[in-house]
Amino acid sequence: MAEYWFGLGRAQLAVNDPAAARDSFTRAVALRPDWLEAGAIAVRIALAQRDPARARRITETLFEHLPQHPVAWLLAGQVHAASAQPDAASRAFARSYALRPTAVAALSDFDARVRGNLGRVEQPLQNWLAREPRDLTVRRALADFLLRSGRDREAQREFETLLEQSPNDLPALNNLAWLIAPANGPRAEALARRAFAIAPDNGAVADTLGW
Repeated sequence: MAEYWFGLGRAQLAVNDPAAARDSFTRAVALRPDWLEAGAIAVRIALAQRDPARARRITETLFEHLPQHPVAWLLAGQVHAASAQPDAASRAFARSYALRPTAVAALSDFDARVRGNLGRVEQPLQNWLAREPRDLTVRRALADFLLRSGRDREAQREFETLLEQSPNDLPALNNLAWLIAPANGPRAEALARRAFAIAPDNGAVADTLGW
């Protein structure tokens, strides 16, 4: 019977009826409380519909049967984040990462720490990059955070690493050009021209080159 409700939920999503699909997936979880895929879809639909209370109830059902599953903790973190509880969200994402390190858990924990103005904001990203140093998405998030935080020297180091790994990375070219312009104008102009050649219609790139 759980399989019937799961299949019905997928069909309802296909015809763009998320409310009915959410109820179907919730029924599937009620019949098979350890069915993580059904629970995850139901939680995400509930969150998209701004119903964190329903999402919380589903995650509680999952936790009764999957208390040490990293995805269950990831879902719990998403529910806390949607409920404006960044501290609890960060702890849940960190627990998910401890059980199974992933870029999603690291980025989610980082975002929760930023939103909650918590300590050691960049630590989840640094932890992941120590494992996967060529993850451009995570390194870009770290570099952007350092730039916004006024930590220019650290930001420059991350943008330099990004360009070593991906020489045509547009944000890295543009941001590094802006960072080093006061100290190294010729190199900054060369970087800005490379960025402009890649994206001549990008206003931020044109502004950096013009400046």
